[in-house]
Amino acid sequence: MPCASAFCGKVWMPVDFPGRVVFGVGCEARPGESYAEVDFDDPEGAEALSGYTSRGKTVAAVRAELRRRGLRADHRLLWRYPDGGFADQPVPAGSIEDGWIVAGSRPRSSVAVDLFVILGPGAGPAPDPRKATAPPRWYDAAG
Repeated sequence: MPCASAFCGKVWMPVDFPGRVVFGVGCEARPGESYAEVDFDDPEGAEALSGYTSRGKTVAAVRAELRRRGLRADHRLLWRYPDGGFADQPVPAGSIEDGWIVAGSRPRSSVAVDLFVILGPGAGPAPDPRKATAPPRWYDAAG
């Protein structure tokens, strides 16, 4: 059957393209399966919950809303660097205080939401991004 759109899986590349190109082909996540992480922009202000603003609320308040909706909270500390950059770090729920403030939220899966949390007292120093080792992602595969 012919395609009804100009965007039906066609990829046009110059033959002499000097760079590396990565194409990701995927499918819809199964229930409970984590979504691919494709949002590399600053998560502050991002909202995962329809009709609910998590930004500026305490972790306890947002966790309560997630429970009400039957969702799980995953937690990421949002580190700010003096040069304006940022990093986020996944941490266990026990590392996050109820009174800390949520900067934003993003869907993690059909049953979980990532809460990006502004550091509170006792969070410790920011990790050095030059020494951090991120887990490999699907687009890092050699080949």
